[in-house]
Amino acid sequence: MKQFLYFLSKTDQTVVSRCPPMARNIQYSLGFFVLLTGTIALLSGTYAISNMFLYEDPSTGQPVMPFFGWPASIILGLVYATFIMAIDREIVSATNKITVAYRIPLAIVISLIISKPIEMQLFDSAVVQQLSSDNQHDQHNQNLSNELDANVNRLQVRFNILDSSLRAAVDSRNYWQKMKLAEIVGTEAAGTSGHPGEGVAFRQDDENMKAQQTLIDQYNSDLKTVKTELDKARIAKKTEYHLDKQKIAYDLLSKSVALNKVKDNDKSGTATRMGWSITGLFLLFEIIPSLMKLLLSKTEYDALIDKRRLLNILSTDMIYEEATSIYHDKSAEEISKENPVRISQLYLSQSD
Repeated sequence: MKQFLYFLSKTDQTVVSRCPPMARNIQYSLGFFVLLTGTIALLSGTYAISNMFLYEDPSTGQPVMPFFGWPASIILGLVYATFIMAIDREIVSATNKITVAYRIPLAIVISLIISKPIEMQLFDSAVVQQLSSDNQHDQHNQNLSNELDANVNRLQVRFNILDSSLRAAVDSRNYWQKMKLAEIVGTEAAGTSGHPGEGVAFRQDDENMKAQQTLIDQYNSDLKTVKTELDKARIAKKTEYHLDKQKIAYDLLSKSVALNKVKDNDKSGTATRMGWSITGLFLLFEIIPSLMKLLLSKTEYDALIDKRRLLNILSTDMIYEEATSIYHDKSAEEISKENPVRISQLYLSQSD
């Protein structure tokens, strides 16, 4: 793990091994912060890229991910995180404080890029709900919904009329049935003959009752047919609406716009404050390594690296001066043949 953290902070392990524990711990810490921002970048990048593969399920209206979506998102997220870590690695490896100060704006930009997808992920439920609401109010979808509703409403009105007519026919049939019984027993009441038996009035009441029963049978048949059509229309409304409506876009831009609407609609301001808090947190993660390089005094490791770099430059100048003064009139092949040991020493001096 130490070697990996040294690698992330671009630390020369040969040099740092000669440094005291404090200098080594600082190099550990710098590598840890690069690893931390890389991990966050992996989560952020994977989520951001995953939105490229999301699509709306026509049957449920919910976002779904194809089987290859997450593996592809993770792979591309790793590439993105590697790129961010490479930039951070260069930032923490700078030894000149002025150079580090110039790189702070770059760290700020990186933190803003990383924090936005993480923020959208934390607000994902509210964002998806906002996208769904916006989709329902889309003009094309509203027209389609109104058209499908009109067909369902037309059948519903017809069903209600038939149902009312059926109830009226049942009441009428029951009335004539009572009148028949009244004729048989000779009950004297309004609408009856007052003579018991199956006379002319009884036969008329019987015909009226049968006529109402015929209507009842017809209404029941019509109601069954309309009920079937109504059920089909309701199913078709759901199916056709999801198939023909304007689909919800789950890309990063659409979610970013929806997130801004969620914040605007939140009158308490909690969503906005949370968003700024997340951005500030990732800004802190990203800028801490640069601040450490600026605020901490120069360590033994930095001094050794600077001196070695200076020695290499001086060595290069000396080699050049020696080569031009002693071997200026000879080719490289002639120099190699004349003094191969010296040539090897010159090359070795540059590799240390």
